[in-house]
Amino acid sequence: MRSALLILAVLVVPLPAQDKPPKVPGGTVERFDVVDREGMYWYLFRPDGVSDKDRYPLVFCLHGNGQKSEGHLRNMAKLSTKERPVFLVVPQYQKGSTFNDPTYPDCPGAFEGILAQALAKAPIDRGRMVLEGFSMGCNFSMAWAYGYKGRHPDEAFPFRAVWLNSTAIPPPAEAPRVPWLLFVGEKERAVLGKIDVVAGVRGATRAFVKAGHDVDYREIPGMGHAVNKDCHELMLAALAALPDWSGLCDGKWPESLQPAVELARAGEFAAFAKALAALQQDESLKSADKAKLRGLPRAFETDLKKALHVDARKLAPAAALLLDDDLARLSAELGPDHAGSKAAQALRDKLAKDRHLAPEFAARDRFREAQKADDPAGPPGPLRRQGPRRHRVGPPRRPSCRPTRTDMDAEPVASR
Repeated sequence: MRSALLILAVLVVPLPAQDKPPKVPGGTVERFDVVDREGMYWYLFRPDGVSDKDRYPLVFCLHGNGQKSEGHLRNMAKLSTKERPVFLVVPQYQKGSTFNDPTYPDCPGAFEGILAQALAKAPIDRGRMVLEGFSMGCNFSMAWAYGYKGRHPDEAFPFRAVWLNSTAIPPPAEAPRVPWLLFVGEKERAVLGKIDVVAGVRGATRAFVKAGHDVDYREIPGMGHAVNKDCHELMLAALAALPDWSGLCDGKWPESLQPAVELARAGEFAAFAKALAALQQDESLKSADKAKLRGLPRAFETDLKKALHVDARKLAPAAALLLDDDLARLSAELGPDHAGSKAAQALRDKLAKDRHLAPEFAARDRFREAQKADDPAGPPGPLRRQGPRRHRVGPPRRPSCRPTRTDMDAEPVASR
């Protein structure tokens, strides 16, 4: 991801904006123009009170057909709170604000350049970046996600999760293996007078489940074609469930070591280990950088141990299950003899023994055993899913925001 984003970053530079950026409560908004696509621009929402010394989540938001990015920005800014600041990137990828206005060419390429520029401008935690789309924005989110491996076969998909609001199509084999959160309003039975969005999103959900993806489907009572406060609440819970590794390898590091440091902070531990091995074999590395390199593994180990001092009693079940999966991956990637791996396993044991988390872990383990045996009954609840309780993002304000079995086998109708 890093090399591709750095190359594309030169294509997106800030220019004097013709229009003032919108005023949004809770933060400031900057507007930037995309130089190689005349008329295309994007907004960066910076929450109030953030520090460049810390790292924060980012949600990359794509608006619906005929919608102005300003409106989607105001809506999605409700995700950022004083306690949990969130950066937003919101491009205007349509050439106008009328339904079916044309879009700019090669939107995924433009989005990659915009993301690179945002990462250069803001203190973003690369391990907590989410891609979100509403309606037609879902189509462009899926085009970007489904086509990323083809565009960058040697790069990891940059986002940790994808949220699709009111549109979804079945994933191809190349779809990224990240948590997918799918929303639809129960009233979306005849959007534009004919499109049954509910059936389409349910059909896509079945396809995600069949392909073994980690997917959570939420059907919002009383909601039409929109992103409402129930969606916001579920998104906030999903963000809170993403493990925060942004404090790893804290301190100043030479530019030659910075890519490896960013891998650690993004939770890409296997890639971090490979980067360290490559740096140790790099004869062109300056002597001062080599001296710093010798301290990098120890800094990683020390900061990791600090990060793993977690009070299990304060963790929400969804966050604990997601953290447990990350810790298992960390242990496997670092190897059993690594001190960080041992610390990770100790925390896993503590999480599993915690009284309020034990039922959640037991339910997950039962589901995984059923998956191995291909139990047709599936997990508790209406949908089979990969690790069903791992990304069940906590009870919504109205507990019925999940599907019933009724109509789950209805034929999907393509959404726009």
